[in-house]
Amino acid sequence: MSNQSVQNENFTYWKHDIGWVLTLVFPPSVFYFSRNSGLSLYSQEFIAVASSAVCMWVFDLTPIFVPALLVLVMTILLDIAPKEIVLGGFTSDTFFMCLGIFILAAQILLSGLMYRITLLLLRALPVSKLSSNLILFLSGTLLTVVIPSPLGRSALLTPLIFELIGKKPQEKNGKMSDITPLLISGLHGTTLFSTIFLTGNPLNFVMLGFFDTQTQYRFQWLNWFEATAIVGIVLFLGYLAVIYWLIRKSDWQPLDKNQVNELLTKIGPMTVKEWGGVIAIIGLSVGILTSSYHHVELAWLAFGTGVILYLYGSLSVKDLRTYIDWPILLFIASIASWGSIMEYLKLNKQISDFIATVELLKYLQSHLLLGIVVLSVGIMLIRLLFPGGPTFVILMSAIMPLASSTGISPWVLGFIVLTISEGFILPYQHGPYSQLTGELETRELTSAYRPRDMLIANTFLLIIRLVALYITLPYWQKIAII
Repeated sequence: MSNQSVQNENFTYWKHDIGWVLTLVFPPSVFYFSRNSGLSLYSQEFIAVASSAVCMWVFDLTPIFVPALLVLVMTILLDIAPKEIVLGGFTSDTFFMCLGIFILAAQILLSGLMYRITLLLLRALPVSKLSSNLILFLSGTLLTVVIPSPLGRSALLTPLIFELIGKKPQEKNGKMSDITPLLISGLHGTTLFSTIFLTGNPLNFVMLGFFDTQTQYRFQWLNWFEATAIVGIVLFLGYLAVIYWLIRKSDWQPLDKNQVNELLTKIGPMTVKEWGGVIAIIGLSVGILTSSYHHVELAWLAFGTGVILYLYGSLSVKDLRTYIDWPILLFIASIASWGSIMEYLKLNKQISDFIATVELLKYLQSHLLLGIVVLSVGIMLIRLLFPGGPTFVILMSAIMPLASSTGISPWVLGFIVLTISEGFILPYQHGPYSQLTGELETRELTSAYRPRDMLIANTFLLIIRLVALYITLPYWQKIAII
């Protein structure tokens, strides 16, 4: 074992030990020092219990859903809130919506439908570096619409990236060709629009769980997309600028028509599972677009589509066990209850009164543009140290009470936090990026891309997220949500 490996292993042990010590020490300390805060006993207990979950998330001590479930269990045992409120996330529309979408995602994953669509697009469009990258990016975007897990989308799209690359890309002098543009297209195709579509990220549903029923009803799939469309357009233009810069430097050559035809011949004709996926996507899309006529909520459209897929016979019980991200579903259902618990305890008002003395509130009230910059830069710095999911949940818990004091829609404030916290620069900051770099090492392709260019591209696209929010502010004012 190399010295570097030994050092990494020792660091992991130290991090693990320190994390568990803080998990045991921090909650009683929080409870002790909050005695004179003016909070009720139940509020103090809830904050102490939640702090233990924060420690476990920050130090990555357990799977992400375990601390969330622990908070619910302790909230019930300590009688902090009624069971129907604590377990409300498991009976919410959000939970059933996610379950239905995950069943549809499992169908697409098993059928190979996305792979076939990409190859057909490659055959139909002119052979060029730009078209190959755009097809890869748009394939990730299509997956974003129907699969709410960035890691799940990455698992689907990553093999396609390497199919497009082919065997180890070699130049005449024996040096590997540069595949950086394809990596950027695949990576950001599955992540850049994750907050633009309601079904693009589990955290989108978590965010809805923090709102009241009226706000949740207002920002269903179409209304969510209507509010985020301008941000999406700006992000896409930013991607185009990055990819144009990268392909000018790259010497990689795309697959020709004969190679694409060979791959299509290899996978054969459409299967029953693929037709099931096509019918399900069309049916769900039509249901969403005609929701103003039938008034069936997205949650039940998605869940109904999942049930029909199962009745169709294209998924087995084993498939449901294997290909549905049950830990993420448990995490979503658990976190969705936090907003209701805090509202029951009146913690949101108490936190709002406390934060009223913080400069950030004054910025958001009197200098909205400056306030967004301060908030965004703060989130970027926090994300250098802490994972995205827990960071978002903690920030939402702390910042949501600001909405009523600033006059800003809670959805806008939450969307700003969500959009910036989902940005990343380095691999450890985001699961799909880490997954991609690991696959490059496994396939011995680490010399086929330029890490420096990846770093520059990721930084630029993170800044573009902030620019997109600013550009969208007049539009949000026009539709009366700020």
